[in-house]
Amino acid sequence: METKELKTICKELKENFLFQASLGSKELFHSNMLAWLLEQPNENGEYEALSIFLKLVLKRPHSHTNLIELAEIKREEKKIDLTILWKEEGILKCIFIENKMKSIPTTEQLKKYNETINKKIKDSNNISKLILTPFESPEKGEFEAIDWFNVSYEKHIIPFLEKCKKINFYTNKREDEKRRLRITMLVDLYLELLDNTLKVFQSLKINHEKEFLNSSYHKFYQSGPEMELIKEIRIDDLVLKIIHEKIASIVKNKISELDTENIKKIEFSAGYFRTEGITDLKISIHQKKGLCHQYIILQLQGLTLRYGTEVIFEKKNKNTQYTDDAVKEEISRNIAFAKNLYEKKIWFFEDRNIKTLLKGNGRSVDLKIEHSGKNSFHSFSNNSFVCMNLNLTKFENVSEIVELIFKETAYVIQEISHGKGKSNIIDSYHEC
Repeated sequence: METKELKTICKELKENFLFQASLGSKELFHSNMLAWLLEQPNENGEYEALSIFLKLVLKRPHSHTNLIELAEIKREEKKIDLTILWKEEGILKCIFIENKMKSIPTTEQLKKYNETINKKIKDSNNISKLILTPFESPEKGEFEAIDWFNVSYEKHIIPFLEKCKKINFYTNKREDEKRRLRITMLVDLYLELLDNTLKVFQSLKINHEKEFLNSSYHKFYQSGPEMELIKEIRIDDLVLKIIHEKIASIVKNKISELDTENIKKIEFSAGYFRTEGITDLKISIHQKKGLCHQYIILQLQGLTLRYGTEVIFEKKNKNTQYTDDAVKEEISRNIAFAKNLYEKKIWFFEDRNIKTLLKGNGRSVDLKIEHSGKNSFHSFSNNSFVCMNLNLTKFENVSEIVELIFKETAYVIQEISHGKGKSNIIDSYHEC
């Protein structure tokens, strides 16, 4: 997409008051907008919009609209974005929708929702569970394996809104003319909002993996015309989060091809912090039940890749009553673990063959690395996360970043697969 075309799209978004209203809470706004429209009856008091929606998302023919009776639409019920209950030929049916306009759901999150839903509804024959994403998700197969089905704004919601424009919401009463005009106007504005937002995503090749991998990673963080326009309309947080979700998803798919049980020890996540997107990989090294989990970390934030170690403590409850002294001991052990990995030249090196040490400038004496000049570990969260940094300016394309993260993750996974007594990484932890 040309910069001139993107400029026109961003201008239209800025002038759309629904878009401005959506900036405060992006996913909640879209859920509320969808729920409101589904609740609107047509000229005969029938829920025609609901009938159209069900036909599109469930991919099966439905009864006539006069046989569909809307029971209730719930928002944020048990943390699930939308719950739609309706009666069809006297039978109560239900759709649960997890709305992911600005993020990608994890299978762990969906499994927790399954537990909640199963406690509430015993008869699974009349329920459907949907993940709503901007475009069709590459993880749709994983979602379907746990009974969640992917629908998208591109393939389902935009066609739904187009069909809603043809619904007659007017009943020949004077007061209903205002209602009809209001609904029609809002549908038009919302359709324009979604269409232009998806075009912004498409301009960055987010929905085309091959083109996305071949695109410049630097353009997302340097002052180029595309990102400047996106910042101007205040959706840079949304765009960067989705970009880093995409990177996490691609790395996860590559890692899943490795023939090892240890891939189950990797936790993937993505987010946005201080004007930059983050892709986070945590590789489990050891767990102390009721206390903490020790990880090796790869964290991509902006133009920096952090190589680190991190100890994460379990939330305190009746089963996890650990002391402050225990916390201090594990944080000290995390630092000792990091230093051990450095001394053995296992981690914190750009090239383990050439042994090029990464950069760090932590201020605490505890983080000082012996025999490394002025080098010391960076630290976060009171030293529970210590790391050294690799500057990524020499890596041009997204594919180069993905390949680097994959290579380093595969190295750790294959190394720890030898187990205690044979793995340098695991043994380095137990020596501390």
